[in-house]
Amino acid sequence: MHRFVKFSLSLVLTCLQRAHFVVTMDRSEGGFSKRVFGFAARDNKIALFDGWGDLVYSNSTRSVGNAVKDVCVAIRREVASGADLVTVGDADSQ
Repeated sequence: MHRFVKFSLSLVLTCLQRAHFVVTMDRSEGGFSKRVFGFAARDNKIALFDGWGDLVYSNSTRSVGNAVKDVCVAIRREVASGADLVTVGDADSQ
């Protein structure tokens, strides 16, 4: 979570029911990097969903910091576009 605070100073981290966005991350050992380059690099898969549960952004990177930075940019882009920001709790009740 400290990486979100570092890269997203204007964002507020909160509980799931009050969130406008949900971030999921899957950290897996090896994968393509291990097969091709012979070392066990991590493949960090990150996804961003809006309050409705729709996929907004996804990517895979070797650096957790870059993955978080990219998600923060995607969140700012969604907010700037004037997207309907519904909270997860409100979307679940509809």
